[in-house]
Amino acid sequence: IFYEDKTYWIISGGRASGKSTNIGAYFVMKLMGEDYFRGVIARYTSRALTNSIYRDIVDIINDWGLIHYIEVKGDEIVNKVNGNMIITHSMKLAEGTMTARGKGLARVSHLLIDEATELPSEEEYLKLIDSFRTKGVERRIFLLFNPVAKHHWIFKRFYLPDGTPNPKWLETHGYIHTTYRDWE
Repeated sequence: IFYEDKTYWIISGGRASGKSTNIGAYFVMKLMGEDYFRGVIARYTSRALTNSIYRDIVDIINDWGLIHYIEVKGDEIVNKVNGNMIITHSMKLAEGTMTARGKGLARVSHLLIDEATELPSEEEYLKLIDSFRTKGVERRIFLLFNPVAKHHWIFKRFYLPDGTPNPKWLETHGYIHTTYRDWE
């Protein structure tokens, strides 16, 4: 993720595979870096939004002894020194309406779609990523999910029938698959 110039990252893995912890560490490193960073952690539903990868990020900040440089308030994590931030965003509001266009989220450089399989369609995904176009900054979009069935839109879009990455996307998309065995 640090060394490949890919805009999109397709990251899959089951429970205890480390995908959330590793992308959380990446976000914390970007938060602390000198370059502009505004990361959004998005989920389709608000259910457990601040208890998912957001919680992992707060734990990493504490474990790495960075809490003195960081302000955690509600759905925002802000670096008090450089102004970089991480924000959470739910695409489906309580009343059932959609906010996939990311209304109110300006100047986003990194978008993390956690539990991407919750997105009901490829169209919702395309609306969401098309709404995050900040000029002049590094732009990265991450899809995190547990392995999906072959009939799911994520599989159909990004993988061949045999489960290998679709070569159509290899120039702009990085693929990572982890399992619990990667941590043994």
